Amino acid sequence: VPFTAESLAAEVQASIPHGLVRK
Repeated sequence: VPFTAESLAAEVQASIPHGLVRK
């Protein structure tokens, strides 16, 4: 899987609760 901003964001959202991701 290519390391792109989109794939990174997907992994972050999948590993971190939405409450923490939302600013």
